[in-house]
Amino acid sequence: LLYQLRHDVFMPWAKLVVTLDGKPVIAFQNHNGDAEWGSHKISVTQGQHEIIWDVNTMDVAVPPNPRGTGTVWIDDVKFMGSQLLDFDDGKFDDNLVSFAGIGKWLIDASLPGPKTGLAAHNPRGLLPGEHSTMVIKRSAPNGGMVSFESHLAMGKFSFLVDDKVAYTLAQPGRGTQKVEVPVSPGDHTFSWKYEAPGQANLPLSNVWIDNVEFAM
Repeated sequence: LLYQLRHDVFMPWAKLVVTLDGKPVIAFQNHNGDAEWGSHKISVTQGQHEIIWDVNTMDVAVPPNPRGTGTVWIDDVKFMGSQLLDFDDGKFDDNLVSFAGIGKWLIDASLPGPKTGLAAHNPRGLLPGEHSTMVIKRSAPNGGMVSFESHLAMGKFSFLVDDKVAYTLAQPGRGTQKVEVPVSPGDHTFSWKYEAPGQANLPLSNVWIDNVEFAM
């Protein structure tokens, strides 16, 4: 399920909790700057479900020093099919995935920390100034969203849509990040680009990518 959300809630005066079949899936407690529209996704299985957007406010008539209006706007709610690439079969689909730069990516269980299975990562041994990219081309007739999990150790990672950077990270130690990027209608090229750090032969000079989902 994809939807557009704009909210003006701030803890402790108000918060927004989204639940699926009675279980919380995400909470919104504040925002930076003006309240702006954003794209969000909830993964659902086949069948009947109940999704609730619930706003909780302080149980007082006039909260002290209130911030925000406590208002939530929801729009463009739509269900779309999805394709998940979890790489747990240990191989790439050559009809779907290609590579650019230096080398072919690998699939294994080397992801640091907790893991749910196998993950894809760039080839090891890249020298300063070198890069390697995993590329997938997909059509999104009605638009949608692409999401994935990334874990950067050393170096720089960028996710590009049609050669435009949609997400980038060059700071190690952030752990596994969940990335969601809205996609406009049309044919697109999605690129996961890894750039080697400035010093050669550093341990864990990798980015790991897992659970790539195309909701389109």
